[in-house]
Amino acid sequence: GRDRLENLALMWIYKARPAGKTLLTIKELKGPLTLLTGPADLDMLRRAAAITARYAHVAEGDRVSAKGLTNGRKHLLIPDVMALTPKETDRLRIK
Repeated sequence: GRDRLENLALMWIYKARPAGKTLLTIKELKGPLTLLTGPADLDMLRRAAAITARYAHVAEGDRVSAKGLTNGRKHLLIPDVMALTPKETDRLRIK
């Protein structure tokens, strides 16, 4: 599960884009979900997918695909995503 600081990291991503929404999941798994707001560039999508993979308990070093659905019903595929390590997640935390 997520601790308080990890939730803050996700809120940073959530608040980084002010309009629109993109829902991310890991293609091979049923959850968890990450919600992005606003137009997200590929770098933002990949970072959010890496955090989502971490919370889906993807083993360190394994690669998965994330799928996204925008509020315009556009489907996205983010291939070759590696889960963030705890240290990498720490860098995204709001301190």
